[in-house]
Amino acid sequence: QETQLYNKYSADVYKTIVLNIENLDKNVLAMTTFFLGLSLIFLIYFVDDEIPMRIVYIYSSWSFFLTSITLTMLSFILGWKENEAQIDNYRESLITKEEFKTSKIRYVLIYCNYLSLSYLILGITYLYLFVKTNF
Repeated sequence: QETQLYNKYSADVYKTIVLNIENLDKNVLAMTTFFLGLSLIFLIYFVDDEIPMRIVYIYSSWSFFLTSITLTMLSFILGWKENEAQIDNYRESLITKEEFKTSKIRYVLIYCNYLSLSYLILGITYLYLFVKTNF
């Protein structure tokens, strides 16, 4: 009975973790596309026709934003695969009566989430530097 309670508790906690990761992915994706759009609007409407100072900042910002979007999309795919792996691991642990193993994909997923958030912060920083040097 203790094993069943532990498994139920573990599954509930795991569901909460997955929901938090999915919400983080959605928020990072929304914020990244917002700041990417904001940078394009800023460049079109507020920068003169001449080449702005420190143009490399805006290019770097775009690169960081696009990398963040790519990592977030990869995180969605990995999250889906990781859920399938966890179901298989859980079924296997019930059959063999061994301890429930976490998937290796989970660690890659967590790393991917941290990276996407880091690239978002870098993109915002470089966008800020671009705005600051031109105004």
